[in-house]
Amino acid sequence: MFDSVTSVAPHVKSGRVHAYALSSAKPSSALPQIPTLAASTSLKDFDVYAWIGLMAPVGTPEPILTKLNRSIQAAVSSQVVRDQYLTLGIEAVDKSGPANMAEVMEAERVRLGGLIKAANIKAD
Repeated sequence: MFDSVTSVAPHVKSGRVHAYALSSAKPSSALPQIPTLAASTSLKDFDVYAWIGLMAPVGTPEPILTKLNRSIQAAVSSQVVRDQYLTLGIEAVDKSGPANMAEVMEAERVRLGGLIKAANIKAD
């Protein structure tokens, strides 16, 4: 079973669930004792992870995007939020704004596009 670290960490820590490995290439701050698949198997390039991005409707005025971005950055940069993120196993990325989000999405399209084609995955 694959699930997010934020969902399974409490169960792993309580002993109700045993985690064999993480699908991300990097270890998790919430479960540092759990190895990654890349480190513990022959799947050296295995790196599957979840990410979250905030988006606004097309045509949202630039001043509103700028204000939203500043507010989000202020929240994510606060020590309280960073500490909570670490507890949950969430890694805040310092990239923000429409241009950086477009870069992230394009990189993901390239990274996963070949896999999707090779596996002949189709949207129904």
